[in-house]
Amino acid sequence: RRIDWVRFAGVGRRIDWVRFAGVRPLSDWVRFAGVRPLSEWVRFGGLIRHVGRLGSFCPGLVLLAALAGCDANAPPRLVVATSWPVEDRAAVESMILKQSGTAQPIEWIGVVPGESLARTIDRRGGVDLLLGASRPELDRLARAGRLDSTGFRDGSSWFSMVRPGSKLGSFGKTTDPRDNPAALAEARAILEADGWPRGYERLVRRFIADRRGQSPVETKPTEPLPRESIAIIKTGRHLDKAHAWVDILVKSGIARREPDDSRAKARTDALLADLLGAALIDASRELRDAGAALVAFNHPARAEGSIGERPPWPPASVLKLRDGPSGEVLVETLLEQVAPDRAARDWLRESWSRPRRPIDGAVLEEIARAVDGRLVYEPRFRAWLRGEWTAWTRQLYRRVARLAGGYVPS
Repeated sequence: RRIDWVRFAGVGRRIDWVRFAGVRPLSDWVRFAGVRPLSEWVRFGGLIRHVGRLGSFCPGLVLLAALAGCDANAPPRLVVATSWPVEDRAAVESMILKQSGTAQPIEWIGVVPGESLARTIDRRGGVDLLLGASRPELDRLARAGRLDSTGFRDGSSWFSMVRPGSKLGSFGKTTDPRDNPAALAEARAILEADGWPRGYERLVRRFIADRRGQSPVETKPTEPLPRESIAIIKTGRHLDKAHAWVDILVKSGIARREPDDSRAKARTDALLADLLGAALIDASRELRDAGAALVAFNHPARAEGSIGERPPWPPASVLKLRDGPSGEVLVETLLEQVAPDRAARDWLRESWSRPRRPIDGAVLEEIARAVDGRLVYEPRFRAWLRGEWTAWTRQLYRRVARLAGGYVPS
């Protein structure tokens, strides 16, 4: 219930107080004579603006601001946004200290997996470096002109390194590679090390094992570890320090500059994430049923041999449309819906005329490089392709369960 209007601490506006219920955010209740967020009052070094105005109504906030600041003579901190855990951040700081001989003050900004990096940069402001970001996300930032590409050609804009203490095991645990850069990097490393036929089946079986609570497969001694990305933000406040920080890692061999075609590889990664997300996350219920059927019926060979099959290119629905009496007309209608760009339609038409083949790295790279990446940047094509892959893998897992001995939908 409302109580009397009051004036508080000389504030020139009235405040409607509500007792115990209907509480609104503090910013809606009290503005305290136009007080701004703390980040605008305190700037890395204890610099306080409008101290007299702030102290006139609440001396305690002045003390809090002073405690939040630091010595005015302290060097500015490099601001690094990352999803890496605290122990990996500490290991990176130790690497820098060992290689340079001097400690580099760093302010770490934690990023939740799946959170948009662009949103993090906008919300936080002043971010100098991104550490452990996915290549597709960096490609989106590069297209928007937000990454510093000094020393690069062809628009490439980032570096890569192996995370300290990295080992295979991030993929699985029900993580979605579309949202988890570490899981996507590990999946890419497995596919490159084992080849697509064996590597893709290994990823599927890893996911089945994780769903059943079994231990993940450990890293083999000769297996390459996944590399994760480092990028410098063009609008960062400490570009010189960011370049110096990365140069230390590159000269010591810890990090390396990504090749000039890294933008195309990032688009390939985006398609890989879509494929794995469709096959392992969106079709997870059918995959779980297939895994349970294999165990229940003692892993019959006729079913085991199918679990690692990959979706075809051209997609199954395109082949089915062509078999109909009005096949070519229907395919043209589909092309107009998923690829408004004429050059992209021409490329798809020609690609779909080739013999059917299973999806692999070469196919994904062809799509990623087609018409300067315009297919990958077309949301309608991406949404349609994800739907195709999801439907195909769901049918595959149902067939595996039937081959194993029976399929009962969960």
